[in-house]
Amino acid sequence: MKSATSRVVLLLSVAGSAKSLTWVKAGNGSQAMCAGVETDCNDAASCTRVAFGPCGGAASPEFYFQAEVHGFAFINTTDSAYLTNMQELKGSAIANNNYRAIDGDLTAGDATYARITAGQYVGTDPSVSGGYIGMASYLLKKGTISINQNDFLVPDGPLKSTTTSKKACIAELNTTTSTCGAALTYKTGDFKFSLFGFTTGSSFALPSGVTYLGIRTKLTKKNFPADVEVTFNGKAKTLAGLTAIGTSDVTSVELTGTNRSLTMNFPQKYNVGDITDVGEASTPTATKDVKIKVAAVDGDADSIYVDYLFDAADFKAAKKYFVYDPTVSEVSTAVSTGSGLAVVSEAALARPALLALGMGVVAALLRLTSEC
Repeated sequence: MKSATSRVVLLLSVAGSAKSLTWVKAGNGSQAMCAGVETDCNDAASCTRVAFGPCGGAASPEFYFQAEVHGFAFINTTDSAYLTNMQELKGSAIANNNYRAIDGDLTAGDATYARITAGQYVGTDPSVSGGYIGMASYLLKKGTISINQNDFLVPDGPLKSTTTSKKACIAELNTTTSTCGAALTYKTGDFKFSLFGFTTGSSFALPSGVTYLGIRTKLTKKNFPADVEVTFNGKAKTLAGLTAIGTSDVTSVELTGTNRSLTMNFPQKYNVGDITDVGEASTPTATKDVKIKVAAVDGDADSIYVDYLFDAADFKAAKKYFVYDPTVSEVSTAVSTGSGLAVVSEAALARPALLALGMGVVAALLRLTSEC
C-alpha cells in the first residue's frame, strides 16, 4: 500500500487531556463499520486503545467492542500450562522509544483507507539484547486492495527518533517456490492488521527455558444487549462449566444474542524469517502455527482475555522476525427481524475484532514502559 499523503510520526506522551473517541466510518448502509481511537489520552494504554462497532445510519455505533493489551511475556512451560510460568518483558527505558504514525486518508488505486503504524523496542538495552515490536493496521474506507506484503514503521536504531518504512510478507510461504504467497484481498469496511517483531543486539540471548513469547489482550463488550452469550470453537466450548475450553486452542469466538450474532474466526498461521544486513525482512523461512488461548477476567463478566503464543525456538539469535497477519472469513448470520428471519453479513464486524486485539501489543509495551 502506498500513501498519497505525508506521514506524521509521533513520539507518544503519557500526558494528555480527557479521554475522547474519534470515529472513522467505512462502508455504506446497514453494513457500515465505525472504528475509534482515543486521540486525547491520559495514560499510555488509552493512547492506543481501539474501539469498533456497526454504525449503519449513524455517525458512531450504539454498541461496540473495546480492545487493549495487558501484557507481553516469556513463557517457560508448555502451552497448556502457560498461565503458571511466565516472565514479563518490559519496554525499554531508552530515549525516543514510543513510535506512532497516523495516516487518515490514503489511496491505492481506486481504494481509500486509513492506517496506523506503531511500535517500540523492548529489553533493558536493545543494542545488546532485546527486540522491536510493531504493528500496521488498516481500515478500508472505499474500494478493494490486494496485497501480500505490509509496510511497517521501523526506527533507524535504538535511541533514534527517525523511522523508515519496511515491507514484510504477510501471506503464507509458498513452499514450492520459496516465495511470498498469493495476495490477500480486502474490501470496503474491512479492518486488517499485522504484528511485526524482530530480535536485536550484539549479544542477543533468550532467558533459559523459554518456550513461547506471549501477548495478552483484553476484549470488552460496550453497551451490548444483556442476552449475548459468549462461546468458542463453533459454540462447542464455554469459559466455564462442563464444556469449559480451559487451555485448549481457540479457533473462533461467537457472540450470540436474540437479535444479533457475531463470529470472530482466528487465523492459525504466522511467518518467521531473517532480517537482512540492510534492515529488510527476507522472504519467510517458514509459516508456523500460533497458539491462541482465552481466559476469564476476574470480576468483569463483559470481558475476556485472548492470549497469543509464538514458538520461542525461532528467536534464539538476533535479526529474527515474525509477522502475524489475521484475516477473517465472511460469516452470514440469521437474525430475527420481528416478522421473520433475515440473513445478514457479519464480515465487517468480524474483521475489526482481530485488528483491535492485535493493535494492543503496542499499548501493552507502552504500559510496561510507564510502569518501569
